[in-house]
Amino acid sequence: MGQKRAFDELLAEKDDKIAALENRILGYVGRLSVFQSRLLATLDTLDVIQNNQAQERADAVRNQASMQARLDEYIKVVREAELERDDMRDAVLKLVEKVEASNDYSSWPHSGIQLSSLADPIAHPQSARTPDDKELLTHTSVLIEALRRERDNERKAHAQTRETAEVRILALEAKIARRETELEMCIANAEHGEAVKETKAITQRAKTKLVDFETSYEDDEIISVLDHSVARNKVLEGEISTLYRRLENARAVASESPSDNRTPRPNSKNIPEPKLKIASHLDRSTSSTLDIVSPLESDHGDQRPVNAIHERSFTDSDRDVLKDLERQIKLLSDKIDSFADERNIILQTIALNHPVEPPDWQSNEQLETRLRILEKECLGLKASENALRDELEETREQANAREDELLDAIKDLRLALAANPLTLRPESSPHQTASPRDLLDPMSDGEMSMELATPLLPSRSIRSASPAGLDPSAAASSSSNPAEPSHEGDYQFSSPRPPSPPPSVPFVAFPASHEDVVDDERVDAANDDGGDTESDHDSEPTISHIVIPMVGTEGSMHFYRATSSFVAELRQVESGIAGAQVQLDAGETALDRIEDLVHDLHPP
Repeated sequence: MGQKRAFDELLAEKDDKIAALENRILGYVGRLSVFQSRLLATLDTLDVIQNNQAQERADAVRNQASMQARLDEYIKVVREAELERDDMRDAVLKLVEKVEASNDYSSWPHSGIQLSSLADPIAHPQSARTPDDKELLTHTSVLIEALRRERDNERKAHAQTRETAEVRILALEAKIARRETELEMCIANAEHGEAVKETKAITQRAKTKLVDFETSYEDDEIISVLDHSVARNKVLEGEISTLYRRLENARAVASESPSDNRTPRPNSKNIPEPKLKIASHLDRSTSSTLDIVSPLESDHGDQRPVNAIHERSFTDSDRDVLKDLERQIKLLSDKIDSFADERNIILQTIALNHPVEPPDWQSNEQLETRLRILEKECLGLKASENALRDELEETREQANAREDELLDAIKDLRLALAANPLTLRPESSPHQTASPRDLLDPMSDGEMSMELATPLLPSRSIRSASPAGLDPSAAASSSSNPAEPSHEGDYQFSSPRPPSPPPSVPFVAFPASHEDVVDDERVDAANDDGGDTESDHDSEPTISHIVIPMVGTEGSMHFYRATSSFVAELRQVESGIAGAQVQLDAGETALDRIEDLVHDLHPP
């Protein structure tokens, strides 16, 4: 018994699986029919688009041909004008040649010259038009213009009507295809023919249970079912239109029949016109619905027939016709309701067999996490960029302030040099004496050097061979003994020691930099070689050109070294600014890359 029970349970489970698979197959068949109907609607739309494109292409080709013809005509006219111009040019040239050949007016044969006269005017025949003809022509032109305008308006209206009709036709075709698909899904089972004949009570009982589909269809069978549904829809539409006409005829007969004065005439307002649920599955976007007049229900839900309300206004034959119409309309509405119920049941079955899969939230969370990290990196890079920009601006401000201080110091130094000019004199030579015998010496040329009378401000650096030139005491001793022998060509400062610079100039003692030592050695080498370095200093003066005339003072040396140290520090600041600019460019490049990556992750 246990084995038999297990075997029965296994068979029942297998049967359930088989039934579920069959239901799934039928659901797939319904979905396939829906896809096929959508494909047909898409193909129809594609055909319409292709036809429009072909028409537009033909119009474009026709316009191009007409434009080409006009262009050829214009080219021909231009060529003719060019030929005429060339002929006129030749004629004018010949005339000019003839005039130049006989430019003597006295040699012309005056007796053979005759004055030309204008041709006689052409006598035009007087027109025999009357004022009435002129008025007629005026009115005719106005009428022609008005008719032309009306013709253009009619053409535009016709084109708009045609476009609207084509759009409506496409929408109706799509609705029809969808309706055919829905009806095909309703009649997909084999028991549909019997279910249609049943009443609404049977349909209500069918709602509580699922329909078992025992047969599967092939492609040919599906196409045949679709054709059958199309034919059935056409039959239903014909029946509905026939019933509507019969109802209208009955109303017309009832309104024309004599009635009692106290009995109100049946009016269309008293007869309810409910909307049957025929087009409930059609497209909701359209405002057109299928309204069928039925005397079954009123606006307040009354289910009594119309002949009960206006019983005195109808005859017996009219009452029988109305009863027949009511019965047929009720049967048709029951059929339509059964179609809608079966459709809902099938849709529920398909929804149960195909649960909706949840979205993959894990990948989305990973993407959001990555985007947050990238946004944080972007914010950090922007903050670092702003900090670098602030540092760069601060460095530039410091450099500008130091440059202003340096310019002020240079200005003060120039003022000090202008207040205390320095004079240079060469060592006394044998022919530069105050003795009158030297002037009358026959071996001399009788001229005296004027170097002592024209003190010049030196514009280049002059340093002695010994470091004593930098010592103030040595400079003082050399200035107190001008007649002391020295090397030929050396100059000595004849002016006393200049005063110390004003307190506004900061004389700070800094150690001499390497550049200062190099400049001093280059100047000493130039002086020892006796070369002329004047051309090296004729260019724009620098800091060394300005501070060298006071090289014999202790304050000037300190200022020179301080200025050189400041220049070195300024160059170091400039190199730091250049490095910061390079780092800023690298940060901007990295920021652009990250922005591109974020743009790729968030496409517009």
